[in-house]
Amino acid sequence: MESLDEALAIAQGVRERFVEVRIHLAFGQLHARRGRFDEAVAYLLETFEISTELDTRLWQFRALSALGEVFILKGDEAAASDALNHALDCCTDTDSEDYRQIRARLATLSGISAESSGPCAVASDVGD
Repeated sequence: MESLDEALAIAQGVRERFVEVRIHLAFGQLHARRGRFDEAVAYLLETFEISTELDTRLWQFRALSALGEVFILKGDEAAASDALNHALDCCTDTDSEDYRQIRARLATLSGISAESSGPCAVASDVGD
């Protein structure tokens, strides 16, 4: 992860926000794989914040999808549902495989509605 740390420092130094968003997403996913869920959530929320600043729904979708998976791993189905529903709001192509996969993932959560509840930018309450 030292290489990612170095890449993040370089990207921040030259203000390459699109590189930053990718590195934060990678850090979040790596921490999740290691079972370090709090760190994963922090990086994924930062990924979402940067992608919101950049106004890129694709990266908002990716951040929220990954965040939903982390919450599932943590056993927090309500937070997972919230993140995944917000991810659906970010998906501009409702015929895409990504959209179908998130809908299917939501359907597997016990007793949780798989309905989108608002615009993608509303996801600021995710992770509270």
